[in-house]
Amino acid sequence: MAVSVLPELGLAAGKTKLWRYFDLPKFQSLIERQALYFASAREFEDRFEGSIPQSQAIRLRESTPEIMVAHSSKAFEELRRLTKISCWHMNEGESAAMWSLYVREKCGIAIRSTVDRLVSALQPYRIEPHYAEERVWVGPVRYIDYRTDHMQGGLGLGRFFHKRRSFAHEQEFRSVLQLDLAEEFGVRVPEKGVFVPVDMHRLCEAVHLAPETDKEFRHTVEALITHARLSIPVFQSEMDDAALY
Repeated sequence: MAVSVLPELGLAAGKTKLWRYFDLPKFQSLIERQALYFASAREFEDRFEGSIPQSQAIRLRESTPEIMVAHSSKAFEELRRLTKISCWHMNEGESAAMWSLYVREKCGIAIRSTVDRLVSALQPYRIEPHYAEERVWVGPVRYIDYRTDHMQGGLGLGRFFHKRRSFAHEQEFRSVLQLDLAEEFGVRVPEKGVFVPVDMHRLCEAVHLAPETDKEFRHTVEALITHARLSIPVFQSEMDDAALY
């Protein structure tokens, strides 16, 4: 897979730990497909996803005729559709907040990986078999004040590596595909996300089970891993460790 990092954003150290939190159906999809889901930027709940800071938007309007502003708004929505994103959480250990946000009913799984593992695990992806291999851009998200700050990097790609400061707790690291060139050449791009193949042994350092999961859930997860002929260690959440007094 051709993988690049935005130079303006920098790249977290290769050994930086990455976590991806799943419910059971999404984990099962990953294991069975051995492919990561890259969601369309339109699928995220944050309405600011892919938007630009106020100062840069004002400058754009001042330098662009009104008809072009209307066109750029439509083009922005298309860019959100054509941009596919896989989100990870940077942290040395598990996150209670992430378990709470992404896992329900004590039935969650977290994959533990690293930046190096993710980059090496991504396999060649083509939107169509006859089309060229796509490039994936990776890097940490920068959290800024959209009222006063400026966004670094080009507004085409860089906007998807920035979020509002109110999301800083997510400590997000992203892999981003942009399929605008594919669409220009007549390739049909899905409205929602796409699945990018990965080498699961490279990707997964370990699997962690959500706090308070039972033995039956553990057996289910281990059976999925075994059935896929994978060898990945499974750990119970460290949050279940006994408190000592």
